[in-house]
Amino acid sequence: MLECLRGDRMSADLFLSTLGRIAGYVLPVLGVIALVYLILMLKQLIQTLRDLSKTLETAERQVQKLDAPLSTVEDLSHTVDEVHHKTKDVVTSAVKNVSTYTSEIVNKVSNKVNKSTEESTPSNMSNVVESTTNEEEA
Repeated sequence: MLECLRGDRMSADLFLSTLGRIAGYVLPVLGVIALVYLILMLKQLIQTLRDLSKTLETAERQVQKLDAPLSTVEDLSHTVDEVHHKTKDVVTSAVKNVSTYTSEIVNKVSNKVNKSTEESTPSNMSNVVESTTNEEEA
C-alpha cells in the first residue's frame, strides 16, 4: 500500500490492479443482486397479469349481464323510431290533403256565403225568416 502513495507510474498500475481485483469481487455480487431484483419484478408482473385476467373476466360477466337490458332498450329505441316515422308520414299526408282540398273548402264556404246573401235580400226576407224559424223548431 505504501507503494501506492508514491507518485510514480508503478503506483497507478498498482491502483488499477487493486481496483480491478475489487471490481472482480463486487461485480458478481451486484449481478446477483440485479438478478434477484429482476426476478422480484417478474414475479410482481406475473401477479399483476393474473389479477388483470381476473378483472377482465369479471368485467366480461358484468357486460353479459347488461346485454339483455341493453337489447331491450335497443328494441324500444327502434320502435320509437318507427312510430316517429309513421307519425311524420301521417302528419305530412294530412297536411298535403288539407292543402289540396283547401280550395274546395274555400269554394264551398263562399258558395254558402253567397247563398245566404242572396236569400237575405229584401224580396226573400220573409223566406229567410221562415226557414230559420223552421230550423229552430226542428
